[in-house]
Amino acid sequence: MAALEICDPEHPDHEAARASLIRKVDLHVLPGLSLLWLACFIDRTNIGNAKVGGMDHSLGLHGKQYNVGLAVFYITYILSELPSNYMLRIMGGKIWLPFLVASWGVITIFSGFMKNYASLLIIRLLLGLFEGGLLPVRRYRGSFIFYRQSTNPFTYKLTILTIIVVCGVKSDVM
Repeated sequence: MAALEICDPEHPDHEAARASLIRKVDLHVLPGLSLLWLACFIDRTNIGNAKVGGMDHSLGLHGKQYNVGLAVFYITYILSELPSNYMLRIMGGKIWLPFLVASWGVITIFSGFMKNYASLLIIRLLLGLFEGGLLPVRRYRGSFIFYRQSTNPFTYKLTILTIIVVCGVKSDVM
């Protein structure tokens, strides 16, 4: 049976082929993207563990310097999303995504060599610059793989419920 025949929505095997394709993508693509997102999250939040381990004392931080070091990350994280989309369009996902991942990996390694407040700011700025580009790339690449009909309406409802529950729990904590 030719692939073009199955692409026809009226073909009897179309739904089975579509379900098989979605299952393969779920098994092969999603774990890699999920691991990337996990690594990004760990890199972004690991500074809290470093503070507990005494990073603020070893770098000689005082006053609000630690908080400024946290905040500068998000400045470049937000500002790098649009340029990252532009670079993605120019270079393509096969080049841009590995570049971002390798760059933020190198910056993460360099974070172990911080000596003072200035090096903390530089590392956090660069980390935000490279990690900020990951989310747009993931969404862009995912738009080629998944399409609107491939998502289950239950997923949307579960996501909304999760957001409501988390916001409710956080409002009680604060």
